[in-house]
Amino acid sequence: MASTEFPINKYIKLDELRRDGFINVTSRGSGIIVSFMNAYHSLVPWNSFHDPNYRDSLLISIDKKSNKVVLK
Repeated sequence: MASTEFPINKYIKLDELRRDGFINVTSRGSGIIVSFMNAYHSLVPWNSFHDPNYRDSLLISIDKKSNKVVLK
């Protein structure tokens, strides 16, 4: 099973934000976002929900879908 902890430091340079005056943010998000990111990065099948097109509906545009997603 994939970890549900998202490696935010890999994508956002928090130290630079703090130096620029950024104070803090707390995010309590949905497991759907974690699931989406795992599927986007090929850790779980993209079409594993009851509605196989559900994750497609979360995209800003269908052309933003990774060409490396895994399908079941």
